[in-house]
Amino acid sequence: MTIKIKYCGLKQKEEVELASKLGIDAIGLVFVSKSPRYVTIEEGEKLSLHLRNFSASKKPKVVALFVNPTAEYVAEVLARVKPDVLQFHGQETPEFCRQFNHTYWKAIAMLDNQPWVQSVNCYHDAEYCLLDSYQSGQLGGSGEAFDWFNFPVELRHRLILAGGLNIENINQAINQTQTQYLDVSSGIESSRGVKSPLLMKQLFHLVNPS
Repeated sequence: MTIKIKYCGLKQKEEVELASKLGIDAIGLVFVSKSPRYVTIEEGEKLSLHLRNFSASKKPKVVALFVNPTAEYVAEVLARVKPDVLQFHGQETPEFCRQFNHTYWKAIAMLDNQPWVQSVNCYHDAEYCLLDSYQSGQLGGSGEAFDWFNFPVELRHRLILAGGLNIENINQAINQTQTQYLDVSSGIESSRGVKSPLLMKQLFHLVNPS
């Protein structure tokens, strides 16, 4: 089974090009001003356009990441950046997420007390739910992992594993969770917010050794 990969927090054209060359399934652009991976709408627009014009056999989906945004801000990103997916990482309600009539993903905080399956069921129309290690309303990308467990078979097709993934633990993470989709951010960085081409390549080939 091929495991899908999203590289999140890309900021440079070279990073987008490398992700495309490798065959990454999705790239994340972070529209959250407090994040070290923040891109402005203008920067996101340029990166998205560059990806669409870049010659590669497989183009990653563009995922626009938000934390508790206004509807107006999301609408502007949709109009200008034209992302394939909206990813909500805060305390957005199901009603807020679905109002844009666009494919969306919802991050579920695995360090909260609310049962995660209940949260996944609340966002039943999300294409995917990301299980990530953060408190609700706070940023991911901390480099910390939650306690991994075997994902229920009936939900695996809807779950993305995020939080603290890197070249040292990626195979253990896959084996323990049996995830079908990985989301990596800090684990492919040479410093906070700066992606490492070497780590991007190494992690991809660890997941796809052929």
